[in-house]
Amino acid sequence: MGLYVWIENGQIRTTEFKEYAPDNAVYYENMSFLDADKFYIDQNGQIAIKTDKQILEEEKQKRLQELKSIVANLLSKTDWIYIKCMELGLDPQTVYPDKVQERINLRQKKDQYEQAIMNAKSIEELRAIRFEF
Repeated sequence: MGLYVWIENGQIRTTEFKEYAPDNAVYYENMSFLDADKFYIDQNGQIAIKTDKQILEEEKQKRLQELKSIVANLLSKTDWIYIKCMELGLDPQTVYPDKVQERINLRQKKDQYEQAIMNAKSIEELRAIRFEF
């Protein structure tokens, strides 16, 4: 099993089938379509293979973005508290202490997850992190 890889219109293209690959395609033995995202165009415009470190860093950024989205969604459900209190000149901490504390706890948990993501040394360790709120 192998993978043919080439650059077309500034993008990486791949196929496992020789008949679909152009003459300038490079053949990588022991790779499959599952490995297609490991290729990129380097600063010299050549096909390169991502290092394990690069792959891990990309996965960390994906997990951080996922976490950010989850937390933003959860926080948005109680944003109204601050708007209402601002309009009425009230202190959210006094009027809605439980909700304010929930938001504080949520942010603290987010910070812990961010730290766990950044400290992950492998893809497996990174994927083992489960966001529970």
